[in-house]
Amino acid sequence: MKSSALKAGLFVCTMLFVGSANAVPVTTWTLDVDMRFDTTTIAWEGSGSGTASPLSLRWGIPDTVKQTGGQAVAHKKSHFDTPLRVDDGDTLELGSLTLTVIHTPGHTDDSICILGGDKLVTGDTLFVGKVGGTDFGEAARKEYNSLHKKLMTLDDNIEVCPGHDYGVAPTSTIGHERKTNPFILRDSFESFVELKRNWLQYKTDHGID
Repeated sequence: MKSSALKAGLFVCTMLFVGSANAVPVTTWTLDVDMRFDTTTIAWEGSGSGTASPLSLRWGIPDTVKQTGGQAVAHKKSHFDTPLRVDDGDTLELGSLTLTVIHTPGHTDDSICILGGDKLVTGDTLFVGKVGGTDFGEAARKEYNSLHKKLMTLDDNIEVCPGHDYGVAPTSTIGHERKTNPFILRDSFESFVELKRNWLQYKTDHGID
């Protein structure tokens, strides 16, 4: 585990942009009175030339870094070119606030969640009433373990702040998800995958958008 000192931050799915969080249209999560954290999805930017460009360039990372005046941070397994690589349990010191990195593979192998105070930025791992998309095999098992062995071990009062407003509400709490999220309520991996396979029908039957 390691600790790094930061100034301010911008979360982008599985990535963290460190710097002044401004000039980017995002949803704002307030973690501390003097600190602002935002979640957004970086836009895909194809090279348009038919030749491969660096992954970080095609995902618009240099532009986002330039706009925020910060530096990009990603999990050590990420394919993105970032100067600061993090792993499970690493901490990022931001003023008086300590951010803890939680590696939550599943949706992608490099997915991370960030715990700061009583707020948890969950990226594409956990949505309100839903979870991140995976296959029905190894990735699904990784996500199942990430949800139950990591996120669901947190206190009930921790606020869940997803990376996108894809759920039934913008935010929630760990306690609420533990009691109501149909994926979390599945008592086995096999049942979890069964729900993934039949999610469209489940949503129709239960009136979920």
